[in-house]
Amino acid sequence: MSRKSKFFAMVEWNFKNKSGQSLIEVLIAMAIGTITILAAVTVLTLMLRVGEQDAFFQTATFLEQELVDNLLVTVERDWQEVAGTVSDKKYYLATTTDEGVFEIKEEEDGKIVNIDNKDYIYYIELDPVKRDSNGAISDSGSNDPSTKKVKVTVTWKFQGDDEISVINKYVTRSKNRVFRQTNWSGGPTGTDEVVSDVTNKFFESSGLDFVFQPGLLKVEGIE
Repeated sequence: MSRKSKFFAMVEWNFKNKSGQSLIEVLIAMAIGTITILAAVTVLTLMLRVGEQDAFFQTATFLEQELVDNLLVTVERDWQEVAGTVSDKKYYLATTTDEGVFEIKEEEDGKIVNIDNKDYIYYIELDPVKRDSNGAISDSGSNDPSTKKVKVTVTWKFQGDDEISVINKYVTRSKNRVFRQTNWSGGPTGTDEVVSDVTNKFFESSGLDFVFQPGLLKVEGIE
């Protein structure tokens, strides 16, 4: 083989070798790019999911706080309505004809609330509270009739999964209704009449005498 033929053969071999190396480098670069894109898409999808879920959790938290605030209004308005609830039952707050006044209603399946086209289900549980000898809340001790433990639970669906948010709070009786009457001059009411408002009467009872002067009531002993 002549020197010229050897030269062209060497050039052809180098060209084929470099072409092969370039193709491998392109394939490697494409593989790396694909992996990078898939990783970026995965991270972006996860970030969007977390962001959307975080928005739902914030909405649930706002709903829970609103329910607690409304329950506190009910507590202050009529503690007996709160005291009449039973442990291990689910309740919700029903609106009334009076603005800002709510009633505690039993609802075993929870109450559905739609916020921004998303259904949330909530229920309220009210449990009795016990206090120890020092007056601190404990698992054992004497029942405190003026305190209730409130548990508000909110659930919703997210991409087919059940999600839940829970808040716990204690509510106490802050004021009492006082029946104050100083005028007893009307005498006994009789057995068919019940005194529910301040009048000038009292329910008849043996051993109880009265005088016709406002503010005076005398209890006599029974022999």
